[in-house]
Amino acid sequence: MSVFDVTRVERITPQSPVWEETVKKLYATDHCFLPEYVVLVNGEVCGAFASMPYVSWWMDEKKSLKFAHTLVAFGTLDNLMGLEGYSEYVIPCSGNSPYSALMPRMFKYVGTSDLFLRQLPGKNKEVL
Repeated sequence: MSVFDVTRVERITPQSPVWEETVKKLYATDHCFLPEYVVLVNGEVCGAFASMPYVSWWMDEKKSLKFAHTLVAFGTLDNLMGLEGYSEYVIPCSGNSPYSALMPRMFKYVGTSDLFLRQLPGKNKEVL
């Protein structure tokens, strides 16, 4: 590829012609997200990115929460995501979380990933 190649970024949905190819490439390389945009170079799928449907989740480890509490929370989350029009979503869980043993019982494992924070210039001060 050269700098003179045609690079386009397009919105992508499950109905898009390149959806299946893009998702297969993501999962084959342990990237665990569903794409909102695809990067095409000369019409070839070369990348993708998304901001949703990614769920950030926090549960207080010090509380003696029962499995039933978690099921209510996940049920509510599933309903909210469905109302937003999503048929699936990604949720990270670190291996040292007390909930990590629960995740494979409720979710399909799609790979591991490190998370990085990018602070935008001129925005709120850094929190991490």
